[in-house]
Amino acid sequence: MRIVVAVPLVLAILAVTLALGWGVRWLIANRLIVGGVRPMTECEVRTTSRRLVRAQPRAENSGHRRPWSCLPMTRHVRTFLLGASLGLACMTAWSTPARLVRIQLFGDSTQFGYDGKTDKQVAHPPAAVLQSLMDARFGAGAVVVTERAVPGTASAQLLAGTDGRNKPWPQEVDADIVVVNHALNDAYTKVPLKTYADQLRRLHPTVYETPNPVTVGWPSPAYARVMRQVAAEQHAPVADVETWMRAQPHWQRHLTDGLHPDDATYGEIVRHVLMPTLEPLVVAAQAAR
Repeated sequence: MRIVVAVPLVLAILAVTLALGWGVRWLIANRLIVGGVRPMTECEVRTTSRRLVRAQPRAENSGHRRPWSCLPMTRHVRTFLLGASLGLACMTAWSTPARLVRIQLFGDSTQFGYDGKTDKQVAHPPAAVLQSLMDARFGAGAVVVTERAVPGTASAQLLAGTDGRNKPWPQEVDADIVVVNHALNDAYTKVPLKTYADQLRRLHPTVYETPNPVTVGWPSPAYARVMRQVAAEQHAPVADVETWMRAQPHWQRHLTDGLHPDDATYGEIVRHVLMPTLEPLVVAAQAAR
């Protein structure tokens, strides 16, 4: 159940209960659902007395006002209508869908879900796994995940719009949450760390995703450190894939070619790193409607 609608649901239940309670109370008081003789109200006693003694009616300008008890339905009807209105308002809030949240994933072949053995995309690429998890957590259609990754590209190409898919940054950005995973090819081409840091600052995504560790001779750990530093400067969350994967036993066995994870490991990365990082951001985005 979505947290954003749990409170309106409780209020609706309370309001309907209040309305029904006062309605039943009025029915009982007026002998509409329970037999027997109820005590006469003050108004009825006075009316009956006047009839018996043939009392003269009071003058219109005497200032006498009928007591509140002579209006037997007014209080109950008002309460009933108030409760019904509150219940309707709360049920309307309950039925209002949460704000659509869009997520875009930019990056290289590890964001794409490339399989080094088959030279194809794995059966369950990261974007598809993330979409499935978001649907299970927030409901189908509440979150839309779009993958914009290009295998073999680096951060400079994403900025310049020369990766063969995306326009110059940030023209292709169309989401509430943007994730960037660019480091491995920057490491492979030995982009100076200072230049790499400047490129990350210009990208300035919502979430930085560090690269998975590799067994080939690429200096990716240094680039992961720079990414964490830039993220800290910008107070941006980090989906730290490198730290998580290095903590897994025999993580090297789960690389298809010493560089790209296998299908199952791509899924585990999303479940244990990316999803926990993005979930609170989605909740915050839904609340800001």
